[in-house]
Amino acid sequence: MTDNQNTHLFGSAYLKSITIEGNADFEKTMLNGADFSKLTDIFCDVSSGKCYQLLNDEEIGGKIKFYEKFGDQYILNDKFYASLSDLASGNRIKKRIYTIEEALAVSGPKNRFRIRYK
Repeated sequence: MTDNQNTHLFGSAYLKSITIEGNADFEKTMLNGADFSKLTDIFCDVSSGKCYQLLNDEEIGGKIKFYEKFGDQYILNDKFYASLSDLASGNRIKKRIYTIEEALAVSGPKNRFRIRYK
């Protein structure tokens, strides 16, 4: 192995996305050796304080996307996912909302949501 090869998993030149669960300890130094042009998404739990600290970073700040756990599902950009792997791959599920509280929980910062009546 040559000196310029990084054996750390996050440092892989082929890494496309990272999903960080809960309040995991995440530092930018974990990405040493990563090709930032190939790294498209860093999915972070909204409870992850470390991810918020990296939002202003020029190389990775725009790649951070925050998700939230809601019951046994995950929410990203007001869309529901059954698992973290579905979230990373974009395989969303449809969720019926029955109460105002459920609607407010997924409505985003300005309490905006769409309602479709059937």
